[in-house]
Amino acid sequence: RRLRRGGVGMAVRRRHGHVLASWFDSAQVDAGRMRDADWSARYVPERHNVRAGLAWACTAHEPDVLASLAAALAQIDAFAHLGAEVLQFDLPLHVLGDAMPSLRAAACLGLCWAHYADGNREVATELAQRALADFSAVGDVDGVYRALAQLIRVYESRPGMAERARECRQRLQAVDDRDLSVRTRLMAAITLTPQGEESVARLQS
Repeated sequence: RRLRRGGVGMAVRRRHGHVLASWFDSAQVDAGRMRDADWSARYVPERHNVRAGLAWACTAHEPDVLASLAAALAQIDAFAHLGAEVLQFDLPLHVLGDAMPSLRAAACLGLCWAHYADGNREVATELAQRALADFSAVGDVDGVYRALAQLIRVYESRPGMAERARECRQRLQAVDDRDLSVRTRLMAAITLTPQGEESVARLQS
């Protein structure tokens, strides 16, 4: 309230959003190299900050910050099994579309998982396809691997999509995964097996 009265409230909210986006730049890499407890201790406590930053970003027309914070909240939701809270935000997708491809890809993949968990498989499919295209365009092998794994999961949950799922499995098998994190390979392997979601939940707990 004091900041608003002083006429600097919006400037501080903008700085807050940018700081959070920067803070979460390394969250995906850290997820591949840190123990679950350590990652949770570092990032999950910032959930309320991310929510506040994302609320601002939804109206600020700053595509990169919007993408970063949407990806951050989706990642926390999935990692901590907190539900698809990111879907409570009215994300301006036309603004998200202007983000850097790497940031847009991360946001789309996070939102894909949220919509999949929420039962909206059609939207989840479109988001996974967007993420895969962007990750491929920027040469992010880890991202391509994760997007393919999620796309397979989504396709296999939809009637009539078995052939597309098989095509994605073939693409996944062709990826050179030697430089990928153990977490990326393990999570992909688990989610592609029957009862995969339950296995991931047990592993993370």
